[in-house]
Amino acid sequence: MKEIDINTWKRKALYECFSAYDHPVFNIAVRTDVTNLVEFCKKRELSFFTAFLYVVSERLNGIEDFRIRIMPDGKVVLFDKIDPSFVVMNDCGVIVTCPTPMEDGFSRFYKTARDNIEKARKGNLPPSFNKTDRRDLFYISCMPWADFCAVGNPYNMKDASATSIPRLTWGRYSSENGRLLMTLDISVHHALMDGLPVTQGFNAVQAALDDIENFLK
Repeated sequence: MKEIDINTWKRKALYECFSAYDHPVFNIAVRTDVTNLVEFCKKRELSFFTAFLYVVSERLNGIEDFRIRIMPDGKVVLFDKIDPSFVVMNDCGVIVTCPTPMEDGFSRFYKTARDNIEKARKGNLPPSFNKTDRRDLFYISCMPWADFCAVGNPYNMKDASATSIPRLTWGRYSSENGRLLMTLDISVHHALMDGLPVTQGFNAVQAALDDIENFLK
């Protein structure tokens, strides 16, 4: 992790502008072709959610803008690595958060994530939801019950630090013209990034999905 000097940062003017907004967050939703990943997971009896979770987390980690955060003390920092923190519905029908380390390699990540998911499902109700001071996270949600076009995420706009954490959301995939498509929605803080790196993120994810056999080997 390293601190960014705002006074010499190329985004200084943009940071100061959008940080003053009442609502500095924007989101973009893109239809993502997951046909190859669905087939890959079915052949190997793997969880589609966990495999897609790895693809998204690994690809976005490769784009510097997605690793920049506003800290609680107001400093802006660049993290070396971001871990996914996703929601799991437990046996009581209540969602709980499940942070998982971004392990090197798909096999290691998959095992750790599946173990954490099972623990979250069977665990007792936590005293609070998402009570953490960590900022080196992606907040991730999946709504497998609906094939939506876009989604809005809840934010506490009084907390700029928590608001600086990107939100990633996807839903159910459906068949369109012989392919399986699914909406991936990415929501980010405009003081930290613009539309170009978000678009680069979508493109990186799709490129990995198109070559999934090599990407997850």
